[in-house]
Amino acid sequence: MALRVRPFLVDLPVILGTAVVAAVEARRLGLVADRRKGTYGPAGWFWFLALLWVVGYPAYFRQRRKHGRPDRFVASLLLVLVHVAVGVGASLAWQAAAERWDRALAQGRAAEAEREAKWLEAQREAERLEKERREAARAAEEELRKAEAIDDAGFDVTVGCSIAGTPVPAVSCLMESGIHVVTDEGGQTIDALTLAGTTGSYEFHVPRYFSITMMNTADTPVMQLSVEIRDRTGKRRFRDSKGAGGVIDVGNHR
Repeated sequence: MALRVRPFLVDLPVILGTAVVAAVEARRLGLVADRRKGTYGPAGWFWFLALLWVVGYPAYFRQRRKHGRPDRFVASLLLVLVHVAVGVGASLAWQAAAERWDRALAQGRAAEAEREAKWLEAQREAERLEKERREAARAAEEELRKAEAIDDAGFDVTVGCSIAGTPVPAVSCLMESGIHVVTDEGGQTIDALTLAGTTGSYEFHVPRYFSITMMNTADTPVMQLSVEIRDRTGKRRFRDSKGAGGVIDVGNHR
């Protein structure tokens, strides 16, 4: 029984040690060619089998001769298969562990890259909103600057009256600034401008801040009363028209 046990106890460490040494040496020498397949390349297998012959076989055969057992080809072939199986198993296990580590590392990097991308997107969105706010503020400042650049006599007011019937009583246009416009069928001249006949208009300038109310009296057969206000740049600020008896309240405009 001792002769049967002792060789096995010696052979097993030799086999395992040879496989480990072969795997470590092959990896250290860069002989693991294809990591995706998890196995050795041709040079790795050559190095692995060379270690088997150089290290494994002499020790194994010496032990067999020491215990009086004959050297047999079948036993040698089985030993080669055991060596190959152990080496391939160790290589596959190592490669599987390395691939799991690589996948975990890649997932961690992908998650970190996704978080960084979201942070950068949030930063870009904040910068875009801030840019829009600054542009809106600059536009408002530019509008204010343009408005401030208009002088005190910066508005043109056009008053138009369509008159029907003869004779026509007076049509009054009242301004809080004190300008009193009175027109009739005879076309009274006011400020070198005339509102005469059945239709006409009256143009005048007002201060930057003003309030104007256009009224036609109750007994005046005015068909239409209209007001249009434009600044010096030609931009229309107000426009409205009313029928007979209507009131146009312009309000305060700049």
